[in-house]
Amino acid sequence: MTMQDGTFYRAVAAAKNGAYAATLQRPLAGSVVALKPVDASPETATMLTGWRTQNPDAHLTKFAATPQRTLGWLHEQVVENRGRILFLITFGGASVGHIGLTDYDASNNSAHMADTMRGVAAGPRPVMEAAARMLISWAFEETGIDSLWTGVFSDNYRAINFFERCMMLTVGSAPMSRHDTEDGWYWAEADDDAAALSQRHHNTMQLTSERFNGLAAGWFDQLVEGVHH
Repeated sequence: MTMQDGTFYRAVAAAKNGAYAATLQRPLAGSVVALKPVDASPETATMLTGWRTQNPDAHLTKFAATPQRTLGWLHEQVVENRGRILFLITFGGASVGHIGLTDYDASNNSAHMADTMRGVAAGPRPVMEAAARMLISWAFEETGIDSLWTGVFSDNYRAINFFERCMMLTVGSAPMSRHDTEDGWYWAEADDDAAALSQRHHNTMQLTSERFNGLAAGWFDQLVEGVHH
């Protein structure tokens, strides 16, 4: 393990233990938006299952989601995975969505900003952007990464606009093909023969530490100032 590896994994472990609770919250529209590490409780599993079921087209996979299946995923793929963290986004203490960090790549010292979803429409419009900006700031300031990336379908213009407001740039696009399964489907990058018949494209968007460090100081405060109370 390199020093960079260790910094990332230590920061994720500390965040899971609540070490950054005081810094992962900001005032917004007369209340507070915060990032709280997800737990693997039946209540959380039921809530996340409902959110995923309501937003099937936002994912690369679709399947018959159940609270039991989600609970197993939370235990095995999130809570017990040292390289992954998922935060619940809360506004005024109520959970409104989630966002996370995963897929650390030591070869280029990068990580994947994943699982960005608004589950309910509570709170002001910029609550998700505020949460994403907090996660981005924490990732660059605490985990030691050099770049952060995310994936989004090229026809999801709302999501692309959202990530662009978070200072991410499109750096690639891959043709995708949908494959049906017994209880849903999954999207995978199309091979050369199928690329011309591709149904959709999946964009990679990226923010580098150099670009992040060049942002004007107080970029979160600028967001807050634009919110009407």
